[in-house]
Amino acid sequence: MSLLKGMVSLSRYKAEGNLPSDFWSWLNRQIIQNGFMDIEGSITDKSLGWVSVHDYFDVSFSFESYNLNPYVCLSLRQDKRTISAALVRKYHRLEINRMRESQPDVRLSKPDREMLKEKARLQLLNRIPPQTTTWELCWHTIRGEVWLTTGSRALLDAGQELFQKSFAPLRLIPLLPWMSEDNRPLTPTLIQEKSTLGQEFLTWLWWMSESGEIFKLPDKCQLNLTLGERLSLSPLFGHEGSRVGVAGKDQRMAEAREALRQGKLLDRLRLGISIGDLEYWLTLDAVWLSPRSVRLPSSAGNEEQGLDSDGLALERLFLLEALTTALDQLFTVFLQRRPPAEGMAWPKFINWLGQ
Repeated sequence: MSLLKGMVSLSRYKAEGNLPSDFWSWLNRQIIQNGFMDIEGSITDKSLGWVSVHDYFDVSFSFESYNLNPYVCLSLRQDKRTISAALVRKYHRLEINRMRESQPDVRLSKPDREMLKEKARLQLLNRIPPQTTTWELCWHTIRGEVWLTTGSRALLDAGQELFQKSFAPLRLIPLLPWMSEDNRPLTPTLIQEKSTLGQEFLTWLWWMSESGEIFKLPDKCQLNLTLGERLSLSPLFGHEGSRVGVAGKDQRMAEAREALRQGKLLDRLRLGISIGDLEYWLTLDAVWLSPRSVRLPSSAGNEEQGLDSDGLALERLFLLEALTTALDQLFTVFLQRRPPAEGMAWPKFINWLGQ
């Protein structure tokens, strides 16, 4: 999924720290210094660095191609060679056999065997081409918000590591809607604990989509919700029980309502959000509440509009910014309406559940 074309998934972060006074000059130096290094023809097993968002072979960043002020847009490229243990064992045996054939009277010691194993591994590294993975970063330098276009935990960790290596003392902190209400240090345990709040939020979105309520945003735009045809429900965090997946409408939705009555709440749903005349489709999960598989309004990135590549990119970024802002505003409304310490115990919700 691409930041500049097609559907896109976002993981949201806050860039914590102060920007230097010569920010754009400093940024250029740091990007070039931490650009991707090719490992073709070497025995290096992994390389990670910045490349152009337009071409993952481009590490020159001509004319500061990453600069879409106030946005910084870059791709991360990771080349990695993976050698299975079984393959290493096979070629290790071959090396041992060759050694025994050439020196039949020599008894191989443990260090000798380890040396041959490393020799086999290095030979394989030299022969096996690396696999290339790319994903993107968008940094709103005024708001201090950073998006990484992946949901993979391994790639997110790699992205955080490269960002902090390149732009220290800045660091990335996961940006979760409930963080403004809870100042405790962010830990995996706290994130899991708060997933119950995320389940309540997704279930509330389902309820609001069927109620037909129209929300008025601070910029006077109207927002309404449409439930998609895919969702899943699970017990509250810390409770035992099975997960229920639903695809389609009618009978399957009746199954989802029955799961709600049994105490389960949504942990993932496909949702349509209309902001004024703009219609988005996205998937949300209860843990991270980050927009995944986002389908932007049909006009986004349309070359027939006569915009150049930077203009098309900026249009998509503006639309994504509007979406993330709307999601934050919806979460704020949810918190304002949520009964204190009562979870989903809205009388109107209970009535809706019984319909």
